[in-house]
Amino acid sequence: MSELEKRLAFSIIYHIIRQHGGKADYGTIKLEFFRFCERISQRYDINVIELFEETINQFPIHERTSEYCLPIKREEIKTPEEIAQEIQNLYRSKNIYITETILRDAEEYRKILQKMNTTTKYLSKWNYTPRKIIRELYESKTSEFFSKYNNPPAHFEFLCSLAFSSIFQIPLESIGEYEDLISSEEEKVIWRGGASLKENTYVGVNQAPGGGADIVIKARGFFILAECTLRYSKRQWKEEIEPIFRHLTNFKERYGITDVFLIFVTAYEILNDTYNWISSQSERHNVVIINVDDLIEIMKTSLFIPGLPHVTIRKILNMLYKFINAGADLETYNKNKLLALSSWRNEILLPYEDLFLTFKTYEIMRSRMKSISQVIHELARNNEVKDYLNASRNFMDEAVIRTHIDNKKSTIIKFGELLGLFRELNGSLAPLEWGEFENTILKILGYLKQVQRENDYDTL
Repeated sequence: MSELEKRLAFSIIYHIIRQHGGKADYGTIKLEFFRFCERISQRYDINVIELFEETINQFPIHERTSEYCLPIKREEIKTPEEIAQEIQNLYRSKNIYITETILRDAEEYRKILQKMNTTTKYLSKWNYTPRKIIRELYESKTSEFFSKYNNPPAHFEFLCSLAFSSIFQIPLESIGEYEDLISSEEEKVIWRGGASLKENTYVGVNQAPGGGADIVIKARGFFILAECTLRYSKRQWKEEIEPIFRHLTNFKERYGITDVFLIFVTAYEILNDTYNWISSQSERHNVVIINVDDLIEIMKTSLFIPGLPHVTIRKILNMLYKFINAGADLETYNKNKLLALSSWRNEILLPYEDLFLTFKTYEIMRSRMKSISQVIHELARNNEVKDYLNASRNFMDEAVIRTHIDNKKSTIIKFGELLGLFRELNGSLAPLEWGEFENTILKILGYLKQVQRENDYDTL
């Protein structure tokens, strides 16, 4: 029983004795106590009958009559109704707290499950794969692209939105407006155009309407407005580039958001005059210019790293913006851009390499024991491993890749054991129970959540 319930039992007996002139015998007190408790339980759903014996012993007994008396010195005692109401209010607040906690935990669990979705999952909604996006983006630079689609500019916007979904590893939605995105807690890519299912694949059929950016991205901690164009003419900035700066200004003022990047994506190299006009706006806005090859490069890097932090993507955007803001001409910007993309890619891929190879090892094992030599052989022939080591170390030759992986095998095994994925057993790698990896990841998540809660509490 709680302290409040003990106070209630005491108050009931206290007021019974007081109603009898300050003295009452045991039988009278007990009978009236039980009746009082019955009335309170019906009204407040509280029952303290079992506290009678414990509580009655707190009252003094008259030496001559053996009746129970009121304490000689006692602070003011609240009425039973007041205490019962207090208990009821406490129960109600506790129930609300428990309900809110359950709902909050359920929502947290839903968010965790949602964040476990991979790029492949997000793209499958549109019947696309990363390789298909990259292939069609390359096609956008050819004349065949214009003959293949009824509305090439709309499909180009669609491909760019799919690429951004892949880069940020967040879902893509095709809706005309983005009001709900601003207030939502979830990160998303919004394409304001429209796609239609044709021959089991989606095709862009409607371009994003005027009055806003083609694509709006809510990343973790910042926003991106993207304008995607196939045009290559001197009228380009008048018809597409100039209005987007008005949209950006309106976006900032309407929603009170200042941390926004404006990205121009072109299929071809941008014209010098257009570049100069865009760079002239860099004092007021965070502007970035990339072409299809740059977009593909960033996308390929992100695909190697599940859950690539958005702050890491922001880093390359900041680097490119600073080149423009520093007043670099178009030729210098393009040179610096290539160097920055290469440096950014290596900064990501080199430190992550051991973990990547560990995950690919687990994938190759397919839940079966395999010899270490067989695993190394299969890793060296794996296309994703080749792509990774080509991107991070410029390794092209399979023999060179095999030697590199062989030198890494002890580190790969160590990572596999630490993560609970596999262990070495007599020259082979044996998969561990899935529960080992799950336990490791969940324990790390639990620890970090605890640290976060403690930090939040410290700031109160």
